[in-house]
Amino acid sequence: MNTITNFADDIFAITHRKPAPKVRQYQVTWPCGATWQFDRRDLDIPEFRDGKEWGLTFCFASIREATDMLEGRGCKVERIA
Repeated sequence: MNTITNFADDIFAITHRKPAPKVRQYQVTWPCGATWQFDRRDLDIPEFRDGKEWGLTFCFASIREATDMLEGRGCKVERIA
């Protein structure tokens, strides 16, 4: 293939690609008032006590798992975007 054809294929691919899906953002509010924002791409959520990170980080496999466990600890989980 020649260079002009490769260039045309690249331009077509760029101009006709589908937009990336929106990633929902969530926020957890700990009982001490500390907040942490997360989404499905990064589900490593630190624990907060007395307004500071406590040193324990929860690693979840899904938003549902994170929501269930955090709400069980008295946290409020809400979708923000």
